[in-house]
Amino acid sequence: MATVSAAALMATAGLIAGPASPASAAPPAPTGCPYSVPTHLPNGGGKLTVLSGGTWLNTGSYADCDRIRSLSAGTVVWMWCQYSNHYNNTWYYGRVEGTTTYGWVSSDRVAFSYTPGEELATCTF
Repeated sequence: MATVSAAALMATAGLIAGPASPASAAPPAPTGCPYSVPTHLPNGGGKLTVLSGGTWLNTGSYADCDRIRSLSAGTVVWMWCQYSNHYNNTWYYGRVEGTTTYGWVSSDRVAFSYTPGEELATCTF
C-alpha cells in the first residue's frame, strides 16, 4: 500500500493554496458619454413602453449621460437597437413615438415587446 503525506492529499484536494493572485478588476468605466449615436440605425422591430414611475431619455447608454427629456408612464419609444454597456446594463436606442426625438432608455424602466420575426438589432458604433 502506498503512503501519501497529508500535505500531498491536501494539495491534491486543492486545500493548500499558493500565493493568492489579485482579483481581476473590471476595466475602468469610459469617461464622458461615449457611444451617443449608433452608426448603424436598423429598425429593431421593438416597442418599448415606459413603466409606472417614468424614466429619462438620455444622450448615451449610461445613467450619467445628459438627460434629453423625461418620459412618463405609458410613453412609447420605438427601438432601433440595443446595447449592453460597460456595467452590463442593457440600453435601447430609439425614437419617442409621435416625435423626431431620439435617445437612450434603460431596460430596467420599460416593458419590451417586439414583432416576431424581426431582428433584435445590436447597436454598432
